[in-house]
Amino acid sequence: MVAWIGPDLGLVAAFTAVLVILVAAHGGSFQWTEGPIVISAGIATGLSVARLAWRGRAIVLERPGARSEATRAIRGILRDGGPVILIMWLFQSLETYTGVIGQTSIDGSLYRADLWLFGVEPTVWLSRHSTPLVTDSMALAHGSYFVTPMILATTLSLRGRREDFREMCTAVVLQLGIGLSLWISVVYLRHHRVVDMFAGLAVGAVSIYLAPILRMRWPKLAH
Repeated sequence: MVAWIGPDLGLVAAFTAVLVILVAAHGGSFQWTEGPIVISAGIATGLSVARLAWRGRAIVLERPGARSEATRAIRGILRDGGPVILIMWLFQSLETYTGVIGQTSIDGSLYRADLWLFGVEPTVWLSRHSTPLVTDSMALAHGSYFVTPMILATTLSLRGRREDFREMCTAVVLQLGIGLSLWISVVYLRHHRVVDMFAGLAVGAVSIYLAPILRMRWPKLAH
């Protein structure tokens, strides 16, 4: 059972437990229709439908093993894609707790840290040099936090690289579970301060380092 769960689904289960505790302690609501949740679920559904359609003729003709093979493949797709869908749901739902748990703002400290590092506030400095084209480009880069992993995940799935797919999912789960920041675009669009970006890079580096370790050391299914 532990081998089947894997580090990706195991981490999602742990983060889900945290969300359940937050809901019980502070109330709030779950998010169901946010873009990342719907898109990730749609991709998993599309891959399942494509797999079923690919074996559709064999199933209709009732060829031996066709139905069981298609069912096994769809279960694998949903199992492997499940952690990505669930972590997107958790990540979007956790946003509702911003300012609920921590009543004391640390914006002043982050502002002073930016001034100490750069002598100016980078978000304000960048806004003086903004253009519509750069703003649209930065908005596209900011939105890539979800699109890029899904493109890579779909590519790995189509190539049959299941272990690499699950390792990537583990890294994504770690990053979205711990926190997320997105380089220059988050500063330019004034979503975060520069010190937030440094924290996000550290989280990304730790997640990428831990994902293959978890993959190697997690119990494996017997073949």
